[in-house]
Amino acid sequence: MKKKLLFVIVACAFFLPATVFAAKAPEYDESKNLFFANGTPITIEERTDGQEGALIKWDGGEELVPVDTSVFAGSHNSDEAIETASITMNGGKVKNIFGGGLHKSIVKKATIVMNNGTVTGSVMAGGAHHFNQTDDGDFINSSVADSKDRTKAITIVDEATVTINGGTVEFAVWGGGESYSYTGKSTVTINAGKFNYVIAGGSNGYTGDASLGIYDGEIEIVQGVNRGEMDSVSFIVNGGKINKLYAGGEPDESVTGIINDSIDLKIVDGEIAIISAGTSGGPNSLATDLIVAEINSKFEDKIGQDFDEDATTVTVNLMLIAGNEEQTIQIPKGTVFTEEELKAMVEEINNELAADNLELVGFYLDKKLTQEFDFSTPIEQDMELYMKLKDITPEQKVENPETSDVNIFLILSLVAVGAFGTTLVLKNRLS
Repeated sequence: MKKKLLFVIVACAFFLPATVFAAKAPEYDESKNLFFANGTPITIEERTDGQEGALIKWDGGEELVPVDTSVFAGSHNSDEAIETASITMNGGKVKNIFGGGLHKSIVKKATIVMNNGTVTGSVMAGGAHHFNQTDDGDFINSSVADSKDRTKAITIVDEATVTINGGTVEFAVWGGGESYSYTGKSTVTINAGKFNYVIAGGSNGYTGDASLGIYDGEIEIVQGVNRGEMDSVSFIVNGGKINKLYAGGEPDESVTGIINDSIDLKIVDGEIAIISAGTSGGPNSLATDLIVAEINSKFEDKIGQDFDEDATTVTVNLMLIAGNEEQTIQIPKGTVFTEEELKAMVEEINNELAADNLELVGFYLDKKLTQEFDFSTPIEQDMELYMKLKDITPEQKVENPETSDVNIFLILSLVAVGAFGTTLVLKNRLS
């Protein structure tokens, strides 16, 4: 029996992956104030000794670091690819946070979550190529062209996610990396906090597809691009206080970044003093032709003249309410439905409701469902519409049934994205 078991173990060993390495322990370079997590998940906490800086913790260890420490989720000058790397900041104060590594490094998937604390410099989704430059060959010289080609790039993060739920970043949040780094895809979400800059791309190098969502917080300047190259930028602003928003780059001599393909800008809510198309390729090259924008009517007087009117839709918020559930969609200001469009939309919604033995009776302005909305009336401002549903089960026939067992959210979402094909003229009007 023992021999048989031994044979099974040995046989299985031949089918294991050829390279299986134990995760490298985090390292702290005290002489340069650089902390490398090396792919080990770490948290950054408040120090308890009364000094400025932070306590960095991980499973099996911890390290007290001073305030001028830069923290990397990845490694330093390593050929080994790190599958996942993560940093969670709950308190304390550090200089910089990077989702990738320093100089020669590869992180396939990086995650940064900031809940509290202070970063005196930057939070960067990507890695750092020229950061802490020395004369002893720590980094390999490169260019924007090299960083755009992953096979030639030196500092690599394939996919990065940054979520900030609170705290302060005194300089900037970046969706890309530092200098000639490569960041394939990045998603930055701002839910709270205070920031000087929030930038969808990196400080240079290459950032492929970047998404930036702003839902709260105080931000001085928002940019799509700064330097280097990007493929596409997607914005959604649904809250927060922003002084200046540039869909492309800020019109400054130092901002030379290029967006190659497209900028998708959606502004739903919040406070914004200035909304500008910005630049792509330097201060004298507007990003106007790249932008498709949907901007709520409350910001109509803030939209800069550098936006293309044909590619800019002024919208209003239409909240659809069914029972205790609701879904807000944006529609063009002044939308009017024809009788045929309304009939087709109702039919398609009822097709979806039929599986739950429900039928849409109509849309109403009041919660008591007494004032039916006239869809031939132009919708010029934000509005709430209540959906009146009827249970078509023969033995019940109850109006306003409970929707807890009905996938109303799915139905409302289908309405929101125009999934009812040609029945929702909204889809064509927004496109």
